[in-house]
Amino acid sequence: IPENGRPVEIAALKSGDYTFLSSQTNILMLADKKKSLLYLLKPELNDPILLETRATYAVWSPSFKKLMISDDFELRLYDYEKNEINFVTRHGEPIKKALWLDSENHLVIEFGNSILGAELDFRDNNYSPTLASGKDISDLFLADKTKTAYFTAETAEGRRLFKLPIQ
Repeated sequence: IPENGRPVEIAALKSGDYTFLSSQTNILMLADKKKSLLYLLKPELNDPILLETRATYAVWSPSFKKLMISDDFELRLYDYEKNEINFVTRHGEPIKKALWLDSENHLVIEFGNSILGAELDFRDNNYSPTLASGKDISDLFLADKTKTAYFTAETAEGRRLFKLPIQ
């Protein structure tokens, strides 16, 4: 609380139902899940809004220098140090989850029936291999130290857990 005991306005936001999301210490991340809006703010700046974008999913890279943003069908990457957004990929089915592989150069992306890898070097022809496919894939999890992905999928025998080594 400031010395005078009054709150200090930081920024004007569109009306909504906002929730703070986990972020690095000097950046505030607010989301309105009903309207699929995401704000990144740095309160100490004169113009504190670093980013206002449509998003249903966002996760920081391990170094907190890049933020992966999804609006269900498209993935973009916000580079905090450059204050810019780059397009990564777009798909015809909703992106359920996207996770950082052990570096800031690769992602693993979960869809309804497949898991893809994605390179983030922004060449014209990025390599995005299908790593796994199956019926109703979900629950993608990456074990950091082993570079192994785990997920569940539906089989003829019922729901099963799968292990996928990532090279």
